[in-house]
Amino acid sequence: MIGTRGRLDRAVAGVGLLALASCLTTLASGELDPFRLRGWGVVLTLALGALAVAAGWLALRPLALAAGVGFLAAAVLQLAQLRGEAGISVEHGVLGGNASTFALWLGLGVGLAVLATAPDPQDG
Repeated sequence: MIGTRGRLDRAVAGVGLLALASCLTTLASGELDPFRLRGWGVVLTLALGALAVAAGWLALRPLALAAGVGFLAAAVLQLAQLRGEAGISVEHGVLGGNASTFALWLGLGVGLAVLATAPDPQDG
């Protein structure tokens, strides 16, 4: 059943929109490129960002948690690639990111997980 949207659901949608907007950095280069999003990393960010927006719009906390876990999993994979433990070259990693991409996904994942598991302030 679709719930009633509250503040936390709007925040989830906002985090999803932030994830979608972060893909605009693919248009930047050089010093204007705050983090590296390339290849599969863009696809993953767009998909999980859209999932978060849908979760916020539909007020479905489990969906928001799924998007958060997806971003956290991507962050862990990115970190493993940076350390060279995934058996993948750092320059040609599967997700095409760098340490700043790891930080972006970690922040998005933690933010969505916290919002998805926080008690609704309208209930109390």
